Amino acid sequence: MLKMIKIQKVKSLLDLIKQSLKIKNQTNTKENLNETHYLTI
Repeated sequence: MLKMIKIQKVKSLLDLIKQSLKIKNQTNTKENLNETHYLTI
């Protein structure tokens, strides 16, 4: 149970970080999409 709770907290933190990054980079969404593409490949 504790491990699950910790994992959920980490996921929520990651989601918050992703959301903040999205908000910061809303003006450069196309460039960011390209960057993430390169990172995933």
